[in-house]
Amino acid sequence: MKIHATAGAILVLAAFGVLAQPPSRSTWDGVYTEAQAERGRVLYSHECLDCHGDDLEGDVVEHPGLAGGAFVYKWNSQTVGDLFERIHRDMPMDHPGTLTRQKAADLTAFLLNFNKFPPGDQELPPDLTALRQIRIDARKPDQKK
Repeated sequence: MKIHATAGAILVLAAFGVLAQPPSRSTWDGVYTEAQAERGRVLYSHECLDCHGDDLEGDVVEHPGLAGGAFVYKWNSQTVGDLFERIHRDMPMDHPGTLTRQKAADLTAFLLNFNKFPPGDQELPPDLTALRQIRIDARKPDQKK
């Protein structure tokens, strides 16, 4: 009887994500396409440019930079799902939560591309569960610290 209770507890914990698997892919694995990044670039120019600037540099006070070492290291070891969720839920600042999931995925692809993560042959899906399986790594896994 005790074995069944333990198995049931494990199933419940797994259902709530307590036993979630760590991300199995990295942003260095080519997780978006060039076409998707281009859609994100066009969208950026309409939705994000006024706050984050031409070079995604942001400003010191209110709008964070979206490119370069500070951005990449801020998101290091988090997941693409975390970045996607921030964009989808909180952006643009003057109309938070108005971007569709697809637009948020396209913007995420653009940010990855702008930050020199390589493109691949499959688009980032607009699915949070799938995006949480992709880890953001500031350095290529084979690079030394």
